[in-house]
Amino acid sequence: NNQIGLDWGLKDYFIDNCGNTYNLPKSAIRQQVRISKLQRILANKVKGSKNFIKLKEKLNNAYLRQYNIKKDWIEKFTLELCSNYNLIVIEDLDLIEMRRNGFKRRRYYMNINSFYNFRICLEQKTNRFETNLVFVDKYFPSSQICSKCGHSDGKKPLSQRTVNCSKCGNNIDRDINAAINILQ
Repeated sequence: NNQIGLDWGLKDYFIDNCGNTYNLPKSAIRQQVRISKLQRILANKVKGSKNFIKLKEKLNNAYLRQYNIKKDWIEKFTLELCSNYNLIVIEDLDLIEMRRNGFKRRRYYMNINSFYNFRICLEQKTNRFETNLVFVDKYFPSSQICSKCGHSDGKKPLSQRTVNCSKCGNNIDRDINAAINILQ
């Protein structure tokens, strides 16, 4: 009961083995939209002008606000995990390879940028709370293996959001299946 497996997702920040989703606050996403808008406006300003400097300061404040929102959420979420669970299992990610493969969705890219901070914070908190933290291998096919029988049907495209096992007939959401496999 005191164990949790977390799968890092495309549309959700994390999904646990029970099907609960954990996302960054909406205010962080709104800040990202604001940052994009300010960057577009800044591109049209003359460098060195007073308006350019004012807008640059606004942009820096927006970045700082977004960073603080994400940092606060990560601190609270890792504290909740470490105080409620004795064993936390998450997948280790090859972030450099993921960036190289060209995932360009805004929310996805935001999650990549904050995953490293999440990992560092979680490691520090697990040491303080004496909680066990386990990382699953970067290339473990957690979403390809059936969580019920262990059968693998091979690679599936990201657009296929459910796992339909041909051996046991298990039909489950892809991310929940991956979280269960990560915990196992």
